Amino acid sequence: LIKGKALINIEKYDEAIDEFVNSLALEENLDAKVAIGDANRLNEDYEDAIDIYEKIIDLINNNVSICHNNVISIFFINKIK
Repeated sequence: LIKGKALINIEKYDEAIDEFVNSLALEENLDAKVAIGDANRLNEDYEDAIDIYEKIIDLINNNVSICHNNVISIFFINKIK
């Protein structure tokens, strides 16, 4: 996860997503799933971000941060259309 988060910090979102996916291949990790959603959102891949956030939102008891990021992604999709 550390390498993926570092890649997000330097705006290499696709590479960060690859790191998080590799992390998930080794072990189920909710933080990696959230990070994939965040990387997609930051990369303006809002539909992918929404798909991920909606899949994990129930797993984390409607975490306020995830709900917030999901709403932001929905806002930008509607703004683009």
